[in-house]
Amino acid sequence: NVHKPVVRITQPGHGRSFPAGSDITIAADAFDHDTGVSVVEFFDRATKLGETFATTTTPPGQHVPFSFIWTNAPAGPHVLRARATDSQGKSEVSGPVKIKVLPAP
Repeated sequence: NVHKPVVRITQPGHGRSFPAGSDITIAADAFDHDTGVSVVEFFDRATKLGETFATTTTPPGQHVPFSFIWTNAPAGPHVLRARATDSQGKSEVSGPVKIKVLPAP
């Protein structure tokens, strides 16, 4: 295994705003050139929000969707990232996606 996995957040879009108390679906696309992706973890800055494990072993190079629902997200600006780990233990972090959760009215 010479390659790290590749991961990017596909949802929500950069710059999106959500009302206070929203349940926000964070979706990511992940693949690895020479092995399968086994888990994707979701973060707001350094805080781990959750993780999703692969339900099946995927062939090398196959894109796999992963998603997590962030319930009752707090008000404020957030920087979301995803970290994919392959079956060999190598990991890579996605680029940031900035969103805002608006304060309650």
